[in-house]
Amino acid sequence: MDFSLKIEYVALILNCVLLFFYCEKNMHLNFKKKCFLACLGLSLFSILVNILSVLTLGKVSDEMSFFLNALYYPMIMGNASMLAFFLFFLMFEHVPQRKCSRIAYSIISTFLLIVVILTIANFRTNCLFTVENGIYTRGSLNAVGYVGVGIELCLLVVCYFRNRRYISASLTRLIEMLPIAISVLICIQLVNRDIMMNGIISAMANLILFIISQSSRMEQDSVTELKNRSACIADINGKICKGVPFQFITVNLKDFTAVNRKFGHRTGDEFLYQLARYLEATFQEGMVYRVGGVEFVVLLPFVSKEYAVHCCEEIYCRFQNKWQVQDVEYALRVGICDIICEQGTQSAAQLIEQMQFAQVIAKEKTESCILHFDERVRENLERRKYLIRRMKRAMKEDAFEMYFQPIYSWKENAFYSMEALLRLRDEDGTLISPAEFIPVAEEVGIIDQIGWIVLDKVCAFMSGHPDLEMRTVSVNMSMQQFMSKGFADQVEACLQKYALSPDRLRIEITERMISENPQRTKDTLRQLTEKGIQFYLDDFGMGYSNFAGVLSLPIETIKLDLTLVQGAFESKRKLLVLENLVAMLRKAGYSVVAEGIETEEQANTLRILGADRLQGFYYHRPMPEKEIVRLFQK
Repeated sequence: MDFSLKIEYVALILNCVLLFFYCEKNMHLNFKKKCFLACLGLSLFSILVNILSVLTLGKVSDEMSFFLNALYYPMIMGNASMLAFFLFFLMFEHVPQRKCSRIAYSIISTFLLIVVILTIANFRTNCLFTVENGIYTRGSLNAVGYVGVGIELCLLVVCYFRNRRYISASLTRLIEMLPIAISVLICIQLVNRDIMMNGIISAMANLILFIISQSSRMEQDSVTELKNRSACIADINGKICKGVPFQFITVNLKDFTAVNRKFGHRTGDEFLYQLARYLEATFQEGMVYRVGGVEFVVLLPFVSKEYAVHCCEEIYCRFQNKWQVQDVEYALRVGICDIICEQGTQSAAQLIEQMQFAQVIAKEKTESCILHFDERVRENLERRKYLIRRMKRAMKEDAFEMYFQPIYSWKENAFYSMEALLRLRDEDGTLISPAEFIPVAEEVGIIDQIGWIVLDKVCAFMSGHPDLEMRTVSVNMSMQQFMSKGFADQVEACLQKYALSPDRLRIEITERMISENPQRTKDTLRQLTEKGIQFYLDDFGMGYSNFAGVLSLPIETIKLDLTLVQGAFESKRKLLVLENLVAMLRKAGYSVVAEGIETEEQANTLRILGADRLQGFYYHRPMPEKEIVRLFQK
């Protein structure tokens, strides 16, 4: 029988092209990639053996031709079995029940073993083929390979329908097109027995697998080779729609910018890559994603709450040891949060929202920690969402209120100035603590808008009460607001709107704002001081102190933080430190305001230490506009 090899040559070229484009320099070979490379390798080798066996028919001894064909037969069947194994592996990757997968793997292995036995028996029985006088003749069982492939395809379809709720959309497309394409090619082969099409069948299967893998690469992170945020959301939605219970673990590195600053971004990327490989190796039954700069997500089948806790603790224990990249060793800190989704009642967006909230809580802790998203955390999230709605409504309805706390000048025995403080009421009229809603406003990015509302209200208050004997009103500015473009121009425009002199306004900034961007802070301060606006440095002593940086800035007054003031009364040593600090600041030419004065002892002591002005509950609590007006009128 004469065989045509034209299509086999096409299959050979196609497989070579696929192998060339699939292999990349420094490619990390996980189990999936190894399986696909095995499929490509077996296809190439079997096609080469087939071409060699056909070309040598009648040109070498019958024994050699017989041996080449005997080598080709189990090889092409092994290739088909490898493709089937890979497809079943992809299908059962997220299926919690393993019974169906064990049956499928057993059938594939049994079929391959039967082919090997028949190939060995063929040396005596010629049941598969024979070669006589350079002519290849098919045996009675020659078509057993096609029967086996047909059984594997049917098994693939059956398993798909039994487990389709666990199968991803991309794999669904693969299973929909692959059996049809292979069945059509097998039918063409059976009709045209003289055309060799085994190679093109395997090449077509490899091509479809390659296309699916490339489409998934579009959802891959380039640094860690993990799936990205969009892929994570798609997979979560898939599990929720199918009602599959799962565990959602987030791994968020703390202060990773220190790694990049110290070792460089390239080494930092190597640390991220190493962490990705660790998570993949540790949780092979799940999927790992990089959803942000230093944020990773692990999706695991939910087994039990005890196992869920164990998974988090395993990650935590790993971070108790240092990570090493080449000759660089570093102790990374991490915040680990987990959410269990059992009922499938939540959307991916809700889970991402819960993840972000849990990360905010975890970031507040300086050391590595584990946070389980329980009912208490869920209540805190609902409270946070309520605060966001309340603040946005207050901005829309002009419902923010201004309170003012007077600042006492003991030298003049009078209230010298006051600090403007923002207040927000609950729906029932009770005040919400600024310590609760201001951090939330900073997190969601609306603090800038709120800050301009505060400045406008303060300027309107000063303009409406020109008769009050107060020298200045100080206003707190957020970091986002202070660092925004055109900050100085907006402040000046607000003063001009209400025809106010710049020396009536004081802007309070914090040491943290200075440390974030020293040059930008210096430029902004210079612009405003040239316009006559002075600055207070608020919360001095909170831990960001940089005396050299402070001395280089045009700041009029230093406000000592209440923790520094009140803590000074705990011991003589602390009081001595405070005394020297006040003396040093006054010698440097600054006015000093002591915050947090609550007792007569504190007031008398700070006067003796040399503080210029005093602020705290001992004199007055923050008051609404009407009360502060009555106070100054007295």
